Amino acid sequence: MASNVKAGTMTVTIKEDINLNGVARGGNNTLNIANVAQVHRRVIDCIHSTSVTVFESHASAEGLDTFHDVDVKYIRVTNLDNSAHCYLQCYDAGGNVSFRLDPGCSHIFMAPLEGSTDRATLTGVDDYSDVGGGAGSTLVAFTKIDVEAVQEGSAATIVPIEVFVASAAAS
Repeated sequence: MASNVKAGTMTVTIKEDINLNGVARGGNNTLNIANVAQVHRRVIDCIHSTSVTVFESHASAEGLDTFHDVDVKYIRVTNLDNSAHCYLQCYDAGGNVSFRLDPGCSHIFMAPLEGSTDRATLTGVDDYSDVGGGAGSTLVAFTKIDVEAVQEGSAATIVPIEVFVASAAAS
């Protein structure tokens, strides 16, 4: 059955706003991502010491948190908590890498833009010689992203995480 959803262009804007000694020093960067036909936005509570999968790619299957790898264009993971941090665990066939995500912070992963020769590779990391296979290993084709909250003191920590995924129409 054909979809009635017409793909659109998603606009991502990153803005820094700072004034130092009376001089504006911020910046503004806007990127347009063409051919977006599906979006997934979800808030998930991550409980301390428990790993939660927030993104998974597959060569052909799609589901609630599973996306067709060649269609994914943009992923944003945001820590919505105001005091607790968490960790993103990003996996590929060669290993994994972790990113600390402090309160209120986001991490963005993007696929190469239209016209690139490799549409199936999500970028976000260039080279991590300590993971995956030793010196010179690259970790750029993430197949899974987990989030784990860290217990702060004796209180149970629950960190709300927002996940936003934009992709092309299912291919």
